[in-house]
Amino acid sequence: TWYTEFGYCTFVPLNVSCCQPPVDLTCCDSGDDDSYECVGPMRRYVASLYWAIMTITSIGYGDIAAATGNTVEQCVCTVLMVCGSMGWGMVIGTFCGVLANLDPGSRYFRHQMDALNKFMRTEALPMPMRQRLREYFHKTRHLQVADAHNKLIDKMSPMLQGEVVWEISERWLHQVWFLRGADEGFMVQLALNLQASVFAPFETPP
Repeated sequence: TWYTEFGYCTFVPLNVSCCQPPVDLTCCDSGDDDSYECVGPMRRYVASLYWAIMTITSIGYGDIAAATGNTVEQCVCTVLMVCGSMGWGMVIGTFCGVLANLDPGSRYFRHQMDALNKFMRTEALPMPMRQRLREYFHKTRHLQVADAHNKLIDKMSPMLQGEVVWEISERWLHQVWFLRGADEGFMVQLALNLQASVFAPFETPP
């Protein structure tokens, strides 16, 4: 074991007495024909904890390490490794959070598709219908963006709403022949009350 590799336990043949160790040593009988003379349990525990933290945090066993058998150095290094790992974990978590929130629209769409798949699985819908539903939600993904934009517009003052909606809708409103020459205020109110909808193939609009 690594206890013997690093000198925490010393192999002692059976014909040699190992039950007279120094003050900080204990005699550990292996149950076989031989025995091991090991350091005290506290020093072994500290060394084991130091090795475990160094392994779990993936810091590794480089050239810079606590001196073997130096309990104080191992305790200090263990505390520093734990603190450093917690700080590094917070940095990685913050970075992942920033990446996850770069596109909230895509995240919301994925959650919606997960909810749809769970609903279809719970209700045991046939596979052709599942494909149609997934296709419809993919085709109407742009409506979610439009709904988010409309919520922003609703928070604006009436004057700003009119200006923003007119700036957005002026191009395509002028392409409707019977709206050409209509009053601008009327067209702004018309644009504010329009609602986008997408119908499935072979579906008759109301």
